[in-house]
Amino acid sequence: MNLQKLTIIFALLIPLQSVIAATPRWQSEPTAVFGVELGAPLSEDIPTCPPIDYRNYRPRDSFCKESSPYSEGSLAIVRFDKIPMGNILSTIEAFTYDGVVGAIHASSPHGNYQQFRAVLIERYGQPTSIKTDTVRTKAGVDWTSEVLTWSGTNVTIQLHERYDTVTASTMVVTHLQTISARQVERESAVKKAASEL
Repeated sequence: MNLQKLTIIFALLIPLQSVIAATPRWQSEPTAVFGVELGAPLSEDIPTCPPIDYRNYRPRDSFCKESSPYSEGSLAIVRFDKIPMGNILSTIEAFTYDGVVGAIHASSPHGNYQQFRAVLIERYGQPTSIKTDTVRTKAGVDWTSEVLTWSGTNVTIQLHERYDTVTASTMVVTHLQTISARQVERESAVKKAASEL
């Protein structure tokens, strides 16, 4: 490689290096959320919820996992009951791939958004980015939705002021390595299916 090309490459890398250095670093990256470890099998220490007796209903006493309401291939969704932050949140679900937790979704009524937001900032520090999206209702009405993102090396957390519906706020916690492996598995299955046509 000649000196001129090397000089050009070096000149291009200097601004890139300063952009990388200027990107906020997330210092409070979690390995678990709500006691559920990310990128690991769902703990056997979390008890299975007892069946609900609707004739003599009473709330469950402790955090527990319900049987999966949905599964497809290696994906299973596990819903939790008697959830932490029950005064803010309405649902918590873990998305597992071959039993390994790849993502956690936690939702709350939109009226609790500011409190949900404050709790996450207190726990994880300032987000690495904040943007505004638009969510459209089925009737075609557009609503603005703040999206806070905490980007780490292994985990990303996004808090959507409105997500899928204008009446609910949702936190999506993603274990990047597990989701990336799932994506590779999916692409491989698509290529295999296409080769069999």
